[in-house]
Amino acid sequence: MPAPPTGRLAILGVADLLLVVILVLGGLRFLLPLIVGVSAPDPLLGETPSGQTFLPLVISVLAQVGLTLGALYLVVIRLRGLSWQDLGLIQPPPGAIVRGLLLAVIAVPAIGLVNLFVQGLLGNEIENPQIEALAPVAVSPVNLLAMVLLAGALVPLVEELAFRGLLQGWLRERVGANGAIALSSLIFALMHGIPTLIPALLLVGVLLAWLYESSGSLWPSIAMHAAFNTIMTTLLYIALGQGLDVG
Repeated sequence: MPAPPTGRLAILGVADLLLVVILVLGGLRFLLPLIVGVSAPDPLLGETPSGQTFLPLVISVLAQVGLTLGALYLVVIRLRGLSWQDLGLIQPPPGAIVRGLLLAVIAVPAIGLVNLFVQGLLGNEIENPQIEALAPVAVSPVNLLAMVLLAGALVPLVEELAFRGLLQGWLRERVGANGAIALSSLIFALMHGIPTLIPALLLVGVLLAWLYESSGSLWPSIAMHAAFNTIMTTLLYIALGQGLDVG
């Protein structure tokens, strides 16, 4: 099978990765409120929009997308002279994107079973703060379309560039392919900041990392991530719109 781009990311150091993180988090916590005049919530961490309105949530997602792409461009492309192709944005082999889409469909019931198992171990229902963040604004079809476009297109692109293209590629140069899959998937799960969902997110992360490693391209992982997010967001909105308890 094709292998992801190798060698080039070896020039990146720990300081480069930390600089990307600092630029993104610093922008979200300090620069964004100064520009838009609000302290934008983080829907990935389940922070509820101020005043229960939809606009701050959209602003937050767009800010995360823009800041992440900007930080990657400044550090990886401009500062270190690499390219988007070095982060995995190359043509995938035949059938790889279809494989990613099929894995997304399989992953939806799989993580449901993982969550049920975790729920059984804990002895109570899993609380998902993302649902609490979306619940006040989940009844509008316009909001649904906006979140599908954001969570199903933009977020998968930047998360795959960051976690698979940059982090997994950087780790591969130091701990090998298997170690990179394991560590990048664990960091992916932990960075979402929802302890009870870590096992499910770890499973998704491993599938995404394996897709990248086996195809040599980031596009199959992006396709899986986009399809998975779209399915989950749509199901969540349908459930909330019907007044179902999905907490």
